[in-house]
Amino acid sequence: MIIDLTRTFTEDMTVYPGSPKPELKQIANIDKDGYNVKLITVTSHTGTHMDAPNHMVPNTTTLDKLPVDHFIGKACVVVCQHGQNIDIDLLKKHAQLIEKADFVLFYSGWEHKWDTEDYLKDFPVLTEQAAKYLTEQNLKGIGLDLISVDPIDSQDMAIHKILLSHNLVIVENLTNLSMLPIDRVFDFMSLPIKILNADGAPARAIAMI
Repeated sequence: MIIDLTRTFTEDMTVYPGSPKPELKQIANIDKDGYNVKLITVTSHTGTHMDAPNHMVPNTTTLDKLPVDHFIGKACVVVCQHGQNIDIDLLKKHAQLIEKADFVLFYSGWEHKWDTEDYLKDFPVLTEQAAKYLTEQNLKGIGLDLISVDPIDSQDMAIHKILLSHNLVIVENLTNLSMLPIDRVFDFMSLPIKILNADGAPARAIAMI
């Protein structure tokens, strides 16, 4: 079974505060031109997308420089409770699964708040200790059903920097994580659009169970 973990781009979709909404403009249509074409204007960190190391950390790699196999591997799910940060004790409870995984996907349930103001509020985030623990696990990256690994009001983006400085990619705004198994690893891929010097890019993420 293949499960799509990707948000659909729309002009009114949820974006990070201060970011512009996507623009999807029809510039040709079948009736007039004989074909359909859209002009798409979007930031590199809109919708389901991947953060590159150089999104936050100077002198690190961009997505287009990473080998494509960095975006594919085994994944496991860690369920986070509402209103509680993701600490090292929670991660250690899943240590046996994390050891088998290339990606850790955090399911908080916030995917069900998408397109509401609550999606941007009070979501769980990794503690610095937990983030450092993940950098020691031979992972390629992490993914979340959240808009950020740091709180919206973060001034230093410490969690981003810890993960990205160790060459982990971050996939944000995933969906359908509730459909994934929590007791075993499975195949996962998140393929970012290949953009020159990409600090981030929209990605198509799927799980194969």
